[in-house]
Amino acid sequence: MKYLRRITAACQICTEVKPRFYKMPVGTLIKATKPFERVSVDFKGPLPTNDSYPYLLTIVDEFSRFPFAYPCKDLSAASVIKCFTDLFTTFGMPAFVHSDGRGTAFLSREVTSFLYSRGTATSHSSPYNPQGNGQIETYNDTIWKAVTLALKTKGLKNTQWTAALPEALHSIRSLLCTATNCTPHERMFHHIRH
Repeated sequence: MKYLRRITAACQICTEVKPRFYKMPVGTLIKATKPFERVSVDFKGPLPTNDSYPYLLTIVDEFSRFPFAYPCKDLSAASVIKCFTDLFTTFGMPAFVHSDGRGTAFLSREVTSFLYSRGTATSHSSPYNPQGNGQIETYNDTIWKAVTLALKTKGLKNTQWTAALPEALHSIRSLLCTATNCTPHERMFHHIRH
């Protein structure tokens, strides 16, 4: 382990963009008590692209801090519903979906009806108050830094970010969270590697 730390500490690209441990601010409470009880969602973008996916929809399970991310062509309700359908058919419906108050797709009748018809409640941060959805804002930045690291390591352009996304998500899901003393993967799936 010490050898790996020395190698990454000497790597210029790693020191510039590598994801760091995330320490929760004092006074922040973990709202969810089990996986998929509550998820937060937000868009990041527009991002540089050459494959017609200028946006990234990020979804984070608030209990485990396990991130999911989907490249999107636009910020529409249809794109959100498509991503939700993909995620929820695999993991089941969350009890709550929290978004910021600025995302019109999240506030749309289509998305709200989609969630309510499946028994999922919604909540929103106040408009122009991104701190109200701080965990997802932090994850958007962390995912982009991990994507940038993967791109630089492979010598790829920023416009090829969709190719680096799976590797970036894997690295984030494997990082130790100091607030929980577990990786997001361990908390989500109750599996600890020995």
